[in-house]
Amino acid sequence: MANRDGASMSNSASSCTHQTRPPRSPRHASSVVKRSRQLDALDADWHRANRRPASLRRARTWPDLVDDQRAASALAQALRTASDLDDLVAATDRRGRARAGRRPEHVADPDEVLGALVTAARADELAARVVLQRILPGVIASARRFRRTTYNDDYTDIAIGAAWLVIRSFDIETRRHNVAASLVSDAVWAGFRRATRRKAFTEIPTPNGVFMRKAATPDPVHPISALAETVRAAARAGIADDELEVIRQLARTGSPGLLAQEQRVTPRTIRNRRDRATASIRAALGPDWFEWDHQLTVAA
Repeated sequence: MANRDGASMSNSASSCTHQTRPPRSPRHASSVVKRSRQLDALDADWHRANRRPASLRRARTWPDLVDDQRAASALAQALRTASDLDDLVAATDRRGRARAGRRPEHVADPDEVLGALVTAARADELAARVVLQRILPGVIASARRFRRTTYNDDYTDIAIGAAWLVIRSFDIETRRHNVAASLVSDAVWAGFRRATRRKAFTEIPTPNGVFMRKAATPDPVHPISALAETVRAAARAGIADDELEVIRQLARTGSPGLLAQEQRVTPRTIRNRRDRATASIRAALGPDWFEWDHQLTVAA
């Protein structure tokens, strides 16, 4: 009896063990294997913003930032059924809406929704963060093959920074299809391939007489013209207008001292603002930009 009871109790305990339900997995599990401090910080930031009611209220104002009526309507349709920002991310993914079990005719086109978010991202950082959440797994997966070419830098950090700049400057008016794939491709290009592409060259046979000719005199470029082109390029790259305004005002007045008198601050304050603005422009335009290096410091 004791053995039978013991066996019965053992079988009962085993049955209870087998009946225990496994813990639920997150609704949007990350596909990123490689972790870094910046990725962990992004995850923590996303979890804070995701279910915050204020985030969704803010998101419902984004259709007003979109001039294209079709894209604005698609974003508004996605927002009507969204209970948090994760739902909005899923609305930009055809696989996400398929998992939701909704009929295609009842769901906004993912490319239209993502395109509207990219437009809103020019003016709202939270919209840019939603787009980043959408493309981040693809960006990290694509960037992984460059992990041995970044020396002491973490390739995930480079990929995240490049993706953020691409989102804020993406030309959605001319690239309305396959938006997510285009964003991933641009981020990988900006973060990894552009620098190595500049090292590639092709040897072209040249007659010896060419080296004896006198080089043509380059056309002179006025420093202010070069500065104006640099400021326009920086604006297209997403640099804040208040930083660019410092450069414009310095070009107008001619010196930090005169501008400091106008704004009733010290010249040192103006120089600090100038240095922060030029650092932002340098980071945004990168080594490929040939106009800014001398002209920006001379004219400003």
